[in-house]
Amino acid sequence: MILLLLGADEAAVEREYLEVNPAVRAAFAPAITLFTGAGGDPDIADAILGVRPAYLAAALEEMHRAYGGVEAYVRDGLGIPDEAVDRIRARCIA
Repeated sequence: MILLLLGADEAAVEREYLEVNPAVRAAFAPAITLFTGAGGDPDIADAILGVRPAYLAAALEEMHRAYGGVEAYVRDGLGIPDEAVDRIRARCIA
């Protein structure tokens, strides 16, 4: 959401989102090993903990459908005041 608030397009957001996949896999590797070692389906673990373009697309689509865009989602959906968004932008954009 922060990248969108800062003006990044959705393609850039998707690239950044997908870049976290190795870190997510590493962070959850012990849990996945326990799950699959106990007979759990690796595809289920991947579906729950995986980072997939379709997951981000669904979230963005719902944000647009329900709120009309990131500004309204942050303000109305998350309850973050415009002043706080302005402070985030001031701190992050040179």
